[in-house]
Amino acid sequence: MDNSAVLESVVRAAQDVIPALTSEPVAGVEVVDAGPGPLDVSVVVGFAGALRGLVMLQMSEETALVLSGKMLGQDCRELGPMEQSCLSELGNMVVGSASGILEADGYGLKLAVPAVVLGRQHRLVASTSQEGQAARLAWCSNEIWLRVVAEEA
Repeated sequence: MDNSAVLESVVRAAQDVIPALTSEPVAGVEVVDAGPGPLDVSVVVGFAGALRGLVMLQMSEETALVLSGKMLGQDCRELGPMEQSCLSELGNMVVGSASGILEADGYGLKLAVPAVVLGRQHRLVASTSQEGQAARLAWCSNEIWLRVVAEEA
């Protein structure tokens, strides 16, 4: 299974989970070869099993505030512990749902605890032989990037 098939599962999951948590639809999806430049927030979920790798949900701080605010039902002004917990749970739910899709195709996975990484200067590099792929989701006048790096174990 290649990165594009895993990315497709993650996109399908995100298209279901994000509207369920925020009451706002994903307005569009564009799959691209290269991911975004530096962004303020990354939610990283590793996985292992029949496949190993990671999924990253990446966004600007503004998008993270809107997203966590929609999940909490309030206006969020900073990415404090509660907002970070929302983003972590979003990553957990998206990758968990994608894992269910992949399991139906015979790829059982165990997921790591999500990590939220903050700050524009962070750079995430996955050490695998595979190149990652990315998808840009249009959501609530914002962008949420999904990036997958996966290889067969």
